Amino acid sequence: MKPIKIGKMAAFSIVRVDSDDAVTLSISGDAEHRVMICSMASGRVSVGIDKNNFGIGEGGMWKVRGDEVCRIRNAGVEEGVIHVVACA
Repeated sequence: MKPIKIGKMAAFSIVRVDSDDAVTLSISGDAEHRVMICSMASGRVSVGIDKNNFGIGEGGMWKVRGDEVCRIRNAGVEEGVIHVVACA
C-alpha cells in the first residue's frame, strides 16, 4: 500500500505479509531523523532488526530507527497485517 500522509512529517501505511513470505522495511531520505512505529493488526511474524530477533503477534508494537533495516517474516499460517506510521 502506498503511504497516506497524515501531516507534514508523518505517513501511515499497511504492510501485508503472506504465509511463508517476508518483507524488508527501511527508511528512505533523511533517515537519521526518522522513525517507524509498527503495530501488528493481525497474524504473527518474526522480526529482525540488526542483531535483535523476536516474534510478535496481534496487538504487539515495535520501532525501527532511521539507520536500521527491519526484516519481517510471516511466522503463522494466516496473513500478517502490520500498521506502520513513519514520522520525523
